[in-house]
Amino acid sequence: MKNAFNICLVLLVMTLCGCTGSLMSSQSSTNHAYMMADRQQSGLGAYLAYEHSVFVSVHHDKIELTHQSILDGCNADQTHQCTMLNASIDTGSQQLSQIKLRIQPAGVADIVKLATDAGKMSSQSTDVTDLGEQFVDTQQSIDRLSDYKKSLRALKQKSGQDIDALVKLAQEEAKVQTDLEYAMGKKAQLLKRVQTDILNITLSSQGSLPFWQPINESMSGFGGNLSKGISQSITAVAFLIPWILVLLCLMYLLRFIWRKTRKSEKVS
Repeated sequence: MKNAFNICLVLLVMTLCGCTGSLMSSQSSTNHAYMMADRQQSGLGAYLAYEHSVFVSVHHDKIELTHQSILDGCNADQTHQCTMLNASIDTGSQQLSQIKLRIQPAGVADIVKLATDAGKMSSQSTDVTDLGEQFVDTQQSIDRLSDYKKSLRALKQKSGQDIDALVKLAQEEAKVQTDLEYAMGKKAQLLKRVQTDILNITLSSQGSLPFWQPINESMSGFGGNLSKGISQSITAVAFLIPWILVLLCLMYLLRFIWRKTRKSEKVS
């Protein structure tokens, strides 16, 4: 009876450990997916715009390769409509790569993985902007302009042969059409911003530099720094010489006045 109890206890502990391991594995995969849960199922607003920022520490030898790999991966990902908005790379002593992409939410994790596979993620963040009010305002403008355009067309039909009225109505209709196209274009931009996410990726070699590299860079710049220091010293001396002459003159004048004063005191 006691042995059976011990066996049941061991099985219970193993089951709990397995559940805990599954939970930790699930949480790890969720983080690896870069918090890309299904936003539609989560019930969030329909007009939320997401912008992700990822900072990855990469070995200095892999900065350029990883930078190009992310750009190539974005260009190849037509399924998620990945578009490169901005890209820059600094191959100096502290190598730095910055990439800004527009991509559908489902493709964010794959692009982020290209960066994290080459290094270690140091930080990540997500900013959310509610564009619902802008959507409502834009749609109201479209509805108002559309109704106004219909009213103008109805007036044109009633104007008959009145040339002046027809000209004025045509000019007003053209203006309304321009405003309507602008509003529809703004709505399309807002819709695109909501349907796709902005992804900012920063690759930095800071912390992955060899021990001797900062020393070598300091030694390589020693001659230039020395000449620059000498030139700055000469410049400083050139500025100081006039002031030294002025101070000497003042000291001589003060000494002359002091001696004159002392002499008059002795006479008195």
